[in-house]
Amino acid sequence: MENKLLVFLEAIQQHNSMTKAAQSLFISQPYISRTIKSAETHFGTPLIDRGHHPLELTYAGERLLTYLQSDARLHQRMNTELKEIS
Repeated sequence: MENKLLVFLEAIQQHNSMTKAAQSLFISQPYISRTIKSAETHFGTPLIDRGHHPLELTYAGERLLTYLQSDARLHQRMNTELKEIS
């Protein structure tokens, strides 16, 4: 779920719209909404400010995105290093 969440949050941040984010990813908008809602339930805090137009990530959403991006970079470095070792 973390990888999907990373991609979805980045697209929402870029496009300021779940609909445009979904279109750019060639997936349905309800799928993004369900994934975001599930993460909000998991973390117990809103990740998207739905009352603001255009859409914006909440502070929690921005922090989560930062952590997910850092995690993705770390995994990439780990994979690269382990391939070099082998």
